[in-house]
Amino acid sequence: VDSGGNTTLGGGSAGNVTLTLGAGTGYQGAIRYNGTSDRLEFYINGTWVPLGDYTNMVTLSAEYPGAVLSADGTSNTGVMTSDSEGTSANSMNYYEWSSSETSLNDYDVRVRFTLPADFDSWTGGGINFNLATEATGTTNNKADIYIYRENSATIDASSTGRASSTAGVWTTNTWINGADLNECTGANTNCMFIIKMSSANDSYVRIGDIDIQYRRSL
Repeated sequence: VDSGGNTTLGGGSAGNVTLTLGAGTGYQGAIRYNGTSDRLEFYINGTWVPLGDYTNMVTLSAEYPGAVLSADGTSNTGVMTSDSEGTSANSMNYYEWSSSETSLNDYDVRVRFTLPADFDSWTGGGINFNLATEATGTTNNKADIYIYRENSATIDASSTGRASSTAGVWTTNTWINGADLNECTGANTNCMFIIKMSSANDSYVRIGDIDIQYRRSL
C-alpha cells in the first residue's frame, strides 16, 4: 500500500494475479490482469471474459436507418440515388446527389440517431462522415454537415464546404470533434445529422459511412 492508499497485488512469474471473490464454497467469481493481452479479465462459471476497450465505434452505412430525404424549398432540382462502390469484400454504400443546373442545387439527407445506452462521453471521439465529390473545390459540388440535438434549434456542431481533395476519391476529412458537441451528448440522447449535398453541372456528391466513436460506460 503506497502513501496515497493505493493497493497493488504483486505479480507472479507470469505477471498475473487473480483476485477471487466469494466465500470459497459454491459459486465464485474472480478478476485478474492478463499481462499478455493487457486486459482485465472476469471469471465466472469456468470462463475468463476480457473487459472490452473503453472506446466504442458505431458505423451507419447508407441507406442509413432512420434517414429521410428532404428539400428546403428552393434550388432543389436534381437526382438522388443510392448505390455501392468497390468490390464485394471492400465496398462503400452511398447516397449520390447530382444536378444539371448551372448553379448549385441542394438536397438534404436527414439522419436521426440515438446515442447508445452505454455512451459515457465524447472524450477522444467524434463523428466522421465519409464523402466523395466528382470535382475538387466547391464550385460544382460540396457537402455541408450540421448536427443538432432533437428539439433544439441550435446547431451543435458543423463541418461545411467539404469536397474531395482528389477528384472522385473518398475522403474522411469531415471529422467533427466530440469536444465540439455540447447538446448532442448523453446516453439515449436523440440527435439529428443534416447532410446538405450541393451539385451543379452534373458534378456528383456522395455520402457514405458515418463513423461515431465515443467513450463507453462499463
